[in-house]
Amino acid sequence: MGIGTSSLTGGNTLVDIHSSGSGVGANIAFANDHNTAIGYQAGVGGNNQDIDDIVAVGSQALNNIDNNAADGATAVGRSALAALTSGQAMTALGYHAGMSETNGASNVYIGYNASENTNGGEG
Repeated sequence: MGIGTSSLTGGNTLVDIHSSGSGVGANIAFANDHNTAIGYQAGVGGNNQDIDDIVAVGSQALNNIDNNAADGATAVGRSALAALTSGQAMTALGYHAGMSETNGASNVYIGYNASENTNGGEG
């Protein structure tokens, strides 16, 4: 289900997808399973890739997610994991939490600006 301008515009097959907001999930192929995106440009990356099991809640949360190596990412908060392209099993909770992370794996960021300017580590 997509609600809002350009919501799910890149999608083909929908399987348990939930989205709400302008541009939400616009470029994710959505031949994928169990994705949830809520907020302006949340989860808009994708480059038409098969990305599964992501949760993006908040304006621009996970908005650069780019390939299936990012499966299982969870971002809650304004710009949480906004730069993430390929980090699997990433979790960020809070305003700008993990905002600059592009490709780490299994990291957890909790709190306002938590690791806002770090990148590339594995948890």
